[in-house]
Amino acid sequence: MPAGTDDYLILFADLIGSTDVASELSPDDFARHYVSSFHWAATQAQRYIVPETDQEPFDDEDAHFQARIENAKPKGDEVICFRKLSRDLDDRKLQDIAASAVAFAYIVKLYWLAAPYNLGRLLTHQFPRDVGVGLHIGPAAIVTASPEHDDIASLHINVAKRMEQASRNGTASRIFASLDVADRFQAWRDRVEEQTDPNGHPPLVYATFQPGKPIGVKGLPTRLLLCELVPTVFDRRQEEDVEKDRLGFWRKVGHEADMDSGVAKASRLMAENFFGKHGMFKGQDGASMVKLRLENVTSPRDYIAKWFAAMERRSKLFLGEPWLLFNCYFMSCAFVRHGQVEPRDAASYRGILERLWNDADRAWHRMKRAFGT
Repeated sequence: MPAGTDDYLILFADLIGSTDVASELSPDDFARHYVSSFHWAATQAQRYIVPETDQEPFDDEDAHFQARIENAKPKGDEVICFRKLSRDLDDRKLQDIAASAVAFAYIVKLYWLAAPYNLGRLLTHQFPRDVGVGLHIGPAAIVTASPEHDDIASLHINVAKRMEQASRNGTASRIFASLDVADRFQAWRDRVEEQTDPNGHPPLVYATFQPGKPIGVKGLPTRLLLCELVPTVFDRRQEEDVEKDRLGFWRKVGHEADMDSGVAKASRLMAENFFGKHGMFKGQDGASMVKLRLENVTSPRDYIAKWFAAMERRSKLFLGEPWLLFNCYFMSCAFVRHGQVEPRDAASYRGILERLWNDADRAWHRMKRAFGT
């Protein structure tokens, strides 16, 4: 590799449809309601993978990222970040960096799904808007003219951007990765599954990359094979008994209030972070960090009630979107565990969870039949 050149993990995330939104909203609403919601989601996702203290699910040494991406800062309607893969990094740390990037991408999408802008859409029977993500590893060099040495240049920045654009045609998560990223993530999954108690597995263990169709990338002489992240319950390659076990496990996460699994811990942490000291509300007066535009919402309890109202009257159009239903289910699992949810409300919300899960299960089986599996 030429002097001054190193391999980098590059992440590119972009809001899908932001031009359409900009034409619909005033500049103030576009900035403080739409873009601010995305910035908030990205900031929360960064705090999730780089916790300020040892908090669940990061208190298990084997599940903790020993190296990670740490500069995923939003700008406008996109996030671009990179992490130098130094030659002295061992395989474990390289795997952790890849897994942390995948974790960031997944959490951004979950928080963005439940952010004020999308919650408003869900309450009016509209599809939530999504985020496209491209993850890639390739050589690049520092832009020496940059005073902070915090910028890099390379064809592979463009490759990551092209991958993000291709992800918009994805059939599941719209998180696309090149094989180098997918392979390192798979190695991380294998290691965590082997070294930790199955009951303590973090949620990412239940996700995998599936190869998709090769695409052409401007500037490359060959087509690039991309992989898309899917929950393992949607993995078309798995055995029937494994499928049933994982479906049963995910259902238990939502329906057993006192479940002490790693996924249940993660869902509690997600809810607390969503509304915590850096969360959707700040200050004793409940002042919003972003323009909520949601009537009668001044507290986490109000917000959670709005979320479950949206889940209760979800559009039947969602029945063709198993990934969306699955993510709605996971965020519902998080919110139902929040400390401000009263036991009586929790019982009602779990009934909505039951119906949401049934929709996700049916949608997934329809997808399987569509793929002939």
